[in-house]
This record gives sequence, C-alpha cells and structure tokens, in this order.
Amino acid sequence: MRTIALFTLLLATAAAAAPLDDLVATALRDNPRIASARQAAIAAGAMPAQASSFDDPQAGLAWYLSEVETRVGPQEARLFLSQKFPFWGKRGLRGEAAERTAAAVAQGLRQVELAVVTEVQDRYYDLAYIEESIRITEADHALVSDIVEAALAHYRAGDGQQRDVLRAQVALSRDTDQLLTLRARRTTLVARINALLGRDPSTPIVASHLPTGTPVIPTTEALRTAMERERPRLAALAHKIEAIRSRLALAHKRYYPDLTARLDYTLVSPGPLPVDDNGTDSYWATLSVNLPIWRTRLKAGVTEQEARLAEAQAAYKDELDRALSEIDDLRFRMTTTRDQVALFTTGLVPQAEQALRATMDAYRTGSAGFLDLLDAERDWLDLRLAAFRARADLFQQQAELRQAVGRLPEAVGGHGGPAGGKTTKDTNTRKEKQG
Repeated sequence: MRTIALFTLLLATAAAAAPLDDLVATALRDNPRIASARQAAIAAGAMPAQASSFDDPQAGLAWYLSEVETRVGPQEARLFLSQKFPFWGKRGLRGEAAERTAAAVAQGLRQVELAVVTEVQDRYYDLAYIEESIRITEADHALVSDIVEAALAHYRAGDGQQRDVLRAQVALSRDTDQLLTLRARRTTLVARINALLGRDPSTPIVASHLPTGTPVIPTTEALRTAMERERPRLAALAHKIEAIRSRLALAHKRYYPDLTARLDYTLVSPGPLPVDDNGTDSYWATLSVNLPIWRTRLKAGVTEQEARLAEAQAAYKDELDRALSEIDDLRFRMTTTRDQVALFTTGLVPQAEQALRATMDAYRTGSAGFLDLLDAERDWLDLRLAAFRARADLFQQQAELRQAVGRLPEAVGGHGGPAGGKTTKDTNTRKEKQG
C-alpha cells in the first residue's frame, strides 16, 4: 500500500518549526498592547514619590507703594518664606495609597501579558492544526488519486461502473477545495500572529508543531492555591483594597489641622530719629494652622472611602468566585479532551487505518464495493483530523488554564508548579535523571 505508507510518513515528519517560546518572547517585547500597559505601570510607579512629597514652599517679595514709617526708619520691602507641614501620618498615607495603586497597575501589566501570550499560543496551536490538516489532506489527496486509478482500472476491465469513477473524482475535487480553504486560513492566522508580535502581517512564519507528550493536569486544590496567590486580577484588587484603606485612614486624618511655618524679613531704611537701631531690618516667624471645621465635607470624605472599600471587597469576592468556576471548568474540559486524545490515539485512528487497508485490499479483489472504500477513506481522514484537533484543543486549554491561574509559560519567565508547561513526557524524563 504505497499511498498509505506515504501518508504515515508525511504525518510523522514535520518541517522545521518556529519555536513557540521565540514567538512569545517577541510578543512580550514588541506587542503594542503590552508596551502601552508597561508605560502605564512606569507612570504609576512614579506616583508614590509625588504623593508623599511636601508641597512646594512659598516665597515672596512685597514692595510698599507708600512707605510705612517706623521708629527705626521707613519699611521698603518685605521677603517671606513659608512651608506647609501636613499633620503627622498624612504624607505616609498618601504615599502608601499611591504605592498600592502602582502595584495594582503593575498587576494590570501582568494581566495584559498573560492575555497576549495566551492569544499567541492559541493562534499558534490553531496554525499547527491547519498545517497538519494540510499535510493530512495532501496525503489523502494522493490516496484518493490511487482510488481513482483503481476505479478506472475496474471500469476498463468491465468490473466497475462509471459512477464509481465520478464519485472518486468528486472526492478528489473535494480534497482540492479543502486544501484551498486551509491555505487561506493559514494566511489569516499568520497575519494575526504577526499582529500580536507587533510586526508586518506578511512576515513569514515557518511550520509550527504541537508540543510532545500530554499536559499534566494539576489537582483542583493545587490550581486554586496557585490562583489565589498569582492571578493578576485578584492581586490588583487586593492592592486596590489596601490603597482604599490608606485613603480611608487619610480621610480620618483630615479632621486634624496642618501646620504652616512662615519666616518674614523686612528691609528698613535709616530714618530721621537718632536711635541706636536706626535702619535695622526686622524679621519674625509665624506658625499657623488650618481649621477643619466643615465637618459635613470631612464626613462625606470618610463615607466615600468606606463605600469604595466595600465596593472593592465585593469585587474581589466576585472575581474569586468567577476564577474558581473558570478553573474548575477548564480542568474538566482538559480532562475530557485528554481522554478523547487517548481514545483517538489508541483506538479510533488505528482502527480506521486497519479498516481502510482491509477495504482497499477487498476492493482490489472485488469483495468490497466502491462506496465501502470511499466511506473507509473518509472515516480515516475525518478521524485523523479530529485526533489532531483534539490535541490542539488540549494545549489551547492548557494555555487558558495557565492564564486563569495567572502564570506565564516557564520558558519566558513564568513559574513552575500547577498549570505550568509540563507534560507527562517531561515529568518522566526528570524522574529518570533523578534516578
């Protein structure tokens, strides 16, 4: 069976692949959405120094339009310098609130990175599926060409019918149409991946492939523990809650006055009186406080921050509940898909290949009908495509699970543990090395 052997060889051989890690690293470096979020994080990181700083001191110079006569002479001008000192703890609370806000924005950057990386992985696995589908369909095209030749041979020998030849030619045309569709989809996927990488849509991407092995599915408890510790949205909301706590404490501090220190220096010209200190400049210091007497405004500030705190706490609880549900759903889907991959690999695909071989041999000897042969060929093609689709789905679900937990892939700076990039093959290799 020359064609089936060729088909098997094509399925087992992949072209030089574009490493997914390289694409992810490029996206993290050049993606415009990530670049925007990174600048937002840099801007937020500059906020604490501003928020915790003293106000600028005030300096002034006053000229007297009409001289003010004093015992020691006329006053000509006055210089002053003042500085406001917030009540103890206010500057620290402003700085803490800004630091927590900056930390929340930094978690927003992590969330954007996770979203972009997951999208790159998702598109890459779709591309791997499309390219494998092209290889499978091309091999099937060669197989159907053999079937057409066999149908023609039967027809010429008087053992077959013309309609069998026509049906085989329709199947051949169907493969040709499918190849056109797949190649168009590949072009679209390459453009989308390049857009995520921040480069020209027409930049070529060499053949992709799926990782070897099967992803390890962590326990629900391990996933939940990792998610509560690392999910960026939860971390951002936790920082937001702490920032609001600082603002609430600051709202209470506003009931206390701030202190302003002022130093004045007056320039005095010599006067007509014969006194010892004639023309001596004068200077003095002043301490003043504001009077926080408008309690309605101050109380409204406290009420606002209390309401914002309750809002943020409710949002945290909602995000946690949704995250737990998302992780449970993804884990269930991964488990189901993994079982489907095993069923395709160990049962359906080998059985379809055996059935095709047997039907092809039977057709050549005249003990099987032409429709039986076409059905066997179609089953084989559909199951091969479905098997690879299931594997691509499994790795896409792994990427989604990693995003739900809040971890970047290990190869680009993520962490190990639950939802990492490990497969059963990786785990076995590690155990062998330890042994």
